Amino acid sequence: MKKVLIFSLVAVFLFLVTEFTNSGIVQAKKTIGDAGSMLGETLVPAGVEERDVGTMVAQIIQGALLLTGTVFLILMVYAGFIWMTARGNEEQVTKAKNTIIAAIIGITLVVGAYAISNFVMSRLF
Repeated sequence: MKKVLIFSLVAVFLFLVTEFTNSGIVQAKKTIGDAGSMLGETLVPAGVEERDVGTMVAQIIQGALLLTGTVFLILMVYAGFIWMTARGNEEQVTKAKNTIIAAIIGITLVVGAYAISNFVMSRLF
């Protein structure tokens, strides 16, 4: 089970890295390439991009939320698997219930924190 979990986390991490790299290059092509300057024509093929701090922070938060949702899904599937294979063993059922409760509390905290910060930032700016 550990091997499957580790493989899943590595796969998600590699997906996130390639997604951020690709989206950053596409964004750079849109912002720099559309300017029509010699600098933009040089930077985009080289893979260098110009982004402001707000965009980078937003992408990091988006990636963290994606990773949190993925971990939540993995925990729920794992707890469901443990519960279904418990065969009436109260220890296993309790372990599965505790995992489900912890996963729900965790995702609620993360989504709540994001909602509160998003609300406050939208009111400030």
